[in-house]
Amino acid sequence: MFYAVMYFNLKDGVTEKEFGDRVKKYAVAVAAKTKGVGPFKLFSHYFFGANTRRYQLWTAFDDFHAVEREKEAKNDPEVARRLKEMNDLVEMKEHIDELVIELPL
Repeated sequence: MFYAVMYFNLKDGVTEKEFGDRVKKYAVAVAAKTKGVGPFKLFSHYFFGANTRRYQLWTAFDDFHAVEREKEAKNDPEVARRLKEMNDLVEMKEHIDELVIELPL
């Protein structure tokens, strides 16, 4: 299992609850179209200083093929609409994406 992590800030005036509701709707739409994607986890960080990325959205994937299946699912109009609704609340110019794989010790 590995995770896609998105670091971002919410746009001014957007609440965590509003964003969380949009993530849930997107997660349901993706789950209806593909397997191996999810759960989604939202983390909030509290830093001092300017231009810090306060939020992280972690998406679990069962395998690398699940990433491709999610990309294919985004072609579905419902999934694409839910993704756009979610991303419209995020400051996309300053977001960062990464993949994280847990290594056994």
